[in-house]
Amino acid sequence: MASVKFPDVYSGASRVIESLKAGKMDGLPLGITVHHLADRNIDASVASLRAEKLGYHAIIDRDGEFIQCCNFTDRVNHAGKATWCGVSPNRRHIAVAFSSWGEVNKNDNDDGFGYKSWSGAKVNLFEVAQRKGNLDNIWRNWDAATIEQEHTLIKFLRWCIAFGVDPKNICGHDECAIPFGRKNDPGGVLSISMLQLRAVLSMKD
Repeated sequence: MASVKFPDVYSGASRVIESLKAGKMDGLPLGITVHHLADRNIDASVASLRAEKLGYHAIIDRDGEFIQCCNFTDRVNHAGKATWCGVSPNRRHIAVAFSSWGEVNKNDNDDGFGYKSWSGAKVNLFEVAQRKGNLDNIWRNWDAATIEQEHTLIKFLRWCIAFGVDPKNICGHDECAIPFGRKNDPGGVLSISMLQLRAVLSMKD
C-alpha cells in the first residue's frame, strides 16, 4: 500500500469527547483493535476509563454515531497486556469500542425483560443475540451491535485501510490479549467473527 499521512480526525465523526491520552504513537497507526464498552452509557464509561488511565480513540453509539475521543496519532492504553502480529496494540493500534454491554445473562424476574447486564441493567430480548465468541465454540448471549453500529464500523475500517492499515492488523481485544482467553471482548457482539471481518475487508472491489 502507498505510504500516506494518516489523518488525525475521521471525516465521519459527529462529535468529540475527550479521552485520556498516553502520549504520541510510536509512528503512524498500524492496526485497529475492536472492543465493547461493557456499558451503554458513553459519558459514564469515558469517566470510568479516565479514572483507570485508559481510553479509546473512538466509540460507536447504538444509532451508529461515531464519537471521536482523541487524535488517531495519539496513544491510548486500551488493551492491557497484549500483542498482535508482533506489535503492541497500545502503541500502534487505533482503539474503537461499541456501546454494548457485551455478554448478558438471562433475567429470572418476570418483568418483561429477557436479559440483564453484569451491572444488573435490563436488556430487551430483541436486542440480544446468541452467538459464539472469537475464541471458543461456546454459545453465549450478547448485547448485539445494531445494524447501524456495524455499518459505521465497516465504513470506518475501510477508511483506515485507504490510509494504509492492513486488514490483517484488525483484531478483537479478545484475540490480542495476553494470556490467550483473558478477554471475551468483543466476543459475539458483532454478527460475524473477527476472522470473517478480516476476510471481508481483504476482498478487492
